[in-house]
Amino acid sequence: MPVRAKEIGDDTPRGLAWPEATLDATADATADTAPYTAPYTTPARLISRQPDATADATLHATNARLIYRKPDVLNDCSTRYCPGCGHGAIHRLLAEVLTELDLPARTIVVAPVGCAVFAYDYLNIDFVEASNGRAPAVATGIRRVRPEAFVLTYQGDGDLAAIGTAEIVHAAARG
Repeated sequence: MPVRAKEIGDDTPRGLAWPEATLDATADATADTAPYTAPYTTPARLISRQPDATADATLHATNARLIYRKPDVLNDCSTRYCPGCGHGAIHRLLAEVLTELDLPARTIVVAPVGCAVFAYDYLNIDFVEASNGRAPAVATGIRRVRPEAFVLTYQGDGDLAAIGTAEIVHAAARG
């Protein structure tokens, strides 16, 4: 049963704090056995905001397992999107996939005007801005000029399926 966290001013963030718990029998015996004291917080040695040799050496020295690291492609900045908007989650997922596939160096993203164009503030990748609904045509042109590049479009539903319906159909026909 969760209990209230300490009041403001304490080291623990406000929210729920989980009482002492026992580890699962399948847990690694060399792993840190201290339970988490608050949800959404993880011991600093498990998460490194920026990759560096010191953090990696600390992880190997303590036999800890890296759970998550912010992709290098993702910039550190506050969001300009509306509360509840899914763009931030999509940016993180896109950054993780591009990093995992080792594509950021040769990726060119085409984003149309509107909310999708703000992605260039959050992702450290080459971007080209296109007119409303015309991102597939611009991406096709970039791909023909730079065949070695990984080209993708980042479009919203209105831009892709409403204004850009003809463009997406013709881009699919072009292959």
